[in-house]
Formats: sequence, structure tokens, C-alpha cells
Amino acid sequence: MWIRLHPPFGGQKTSNAKIWDELTISEPVGVEEFLKLLAERFPQLSRHIRPSGEETFYQLLLLRGGEVLNETDQIRPDDRIEIMMPLTGG
Repeated sequence: MWIRLHPPFGGQKTSNAKIWDELTISEPVGVEEFLKLLAERFPQLSRHIRPSGEETFYQLLLLRGGEVLNETDQIRPDDRIEIMMPLTGG
């Protein structure tokens, strides 16, 4: 699986930055297991990951192909997951 961290979590602020990191899983995992793996691989995300996926999504979003994932989704070994900060405002 491939992971892309958008600023401020990682990556570069240039428009042509397509920085992907590989995270190896052999079978599909739930979001909570994925968040544990994510914190191990990217320690800078640990402070944003909460005890449940629902709470974590106030801190960061997981996207797969433009779709925002929720805590009941499965993440597959061939997925490309983007991590970004949720935006609010009006």
C-alpha cells in the first residue's frame, strides 16, 4: 500500500510534490489497525491519532481515490491512501 502525507503532516508544499511512502500489509485491515500501523511508521502522526477512528477523524482524514474513509472501511494492500487535515470554515 502507498501512503501520501499532505502538509502539515508531511510531504512538500510545492504543487508538483507527489511523495508516496510504502507501507506493507499482506491482507486487508480495519481502520483502527491501520491507524496503529500508521503511528508506527509515521511517529509524527501519533499525537493526532485517538483511541477510536471516529475521534481521530477530527484530527486527520484518510482518503482513497477521492473518497473519505470512515472507521468501518477496510484498507487493502493495493490501496493508495492520502492523509490530510480536515478543513472547516465558511
